[in-house]
Amino acid sequence: ISTDSGTTWTQKNQISSSRGITCSNDFTRIVAMSSSGQLYISSNSGSTFSTGTSVASSTFYDINGSSDGKNLVAASYNGAPGVYVSTNYGVTWTRRSPDGSNSGTWVQSGMSADGLTILAMNYSTPKTVYLSQDGGITWTLQSSLPTTTGYWAVGVSGDGSVFAAGPYITGNLYI
Repeated sequence: ISTDSGTTWTQKNQISSSRGITCSNDFTRIVAMSSSGQLYISSNSGSTFSTGTSVASSTFYDINGSSDGKNLVAASYNGAPGVYVSTNYGVTWTRRSPDGSNSGTWVQSGMSADGLTILAMNYSTPKTVYLSQDGGITWTLQSSLPTTTGYWAVGVSGDGSVFAAGPYITGNLYI
């Protein structure tokens, strides 16, 4: 962790194999997630971390959060695949299935500052991107994106009005 623009770094030994890290805008809340879904949570700018409840028996690629750190989203691609959403700083999680199948290779997600707008990417065939504007309760397929391109990165602007989907290996960035 660096709190001085990268001049110095502090190692946190209890955290291993992190696949994603998100923090609140004021950096008081930090959540790191291992590939197995194990959470490491700090509410004091990383001075200490506690081990949170594991999200699921799945493999995760990323975690993203709202600006206050209260709302979180994580994408899982095997075990119990889906998009997992928390509205209480990662204490509890709800599995969502944007495409209704409870399967897929969900590898990336993005979230707006208020936690209501979520973009999630499924790398299964057909390759799809889904949008939720109510915190993950309902989802809409983004049908204007080609389904032959594998998207490996997605982003959501802070106000939830601009989205980006980036390709895996080759292709075009879509905004």
